[in-house]
Amino acid sequence: NNCIREHVIINRSIHKGQSTKIGSNSFIMAQSHIGHDTEIGNYVVLGNASKIAGSCKIGNCTILSSNALVHENCNVGEWVLIKGGCRVNNNVPPYTIMAHNPIGYFGVNAYILRKGKMSEETIDEIAKAYRHIYQSQTSPFNAVKRIESDVMDSPEKEAILNFVKKHNYQLAALPKGIYEE
Repeated sequence: NNCIREHVIINRSIHKGQSTKIGSNSFIMAQSHIGHDTEIGNYVVLGNASKIAGSCKIGNCTILSSNALVHENCNVGEWVLIKGGCRVNNNVPPYTIMAHNPIGYFGVNAYILRKGKMSEETIDEIAKAYRHIYQSQTSPFNAVKRIESDVMDSPEKEAILNFVKKHNYQLAALPKGIYEE
């Protein structure tokens, strides 16, 4: 149940027995490119001429605006908005908005989360978690420790923590010099 528009390129896997996967109910606009071995979730929107390199993962309910570029091996979480023309060169955690070049954290994707029936309290807790990661001027390791103790338990908190830990604290748009523990 996907809508795939004109001049879209979807590359098959380059590895024997593997595949490029596209979920359901997504809208892939004209001139988009999905590279080999990439996984696209459900309810994803790829804007006109968005390009995704090989071996990437795009989470459910994510929007890549027109001309967004996702570099090879990047993972973009669920409920993310990548603004038009951005170059994603690292992992993007769930529930965020990323904008500008170089790419930077622009806030929580609250408008779309509300459309997805998420409560204001949950959105506030997500925002609190991202303040620890992007605005506290501490390492991602220390930000995780703060989130674990300061943010109310929820599936969204677990999704953020699991994403950050799984990707070894390597996230897009962190200020330079704070990767150390």
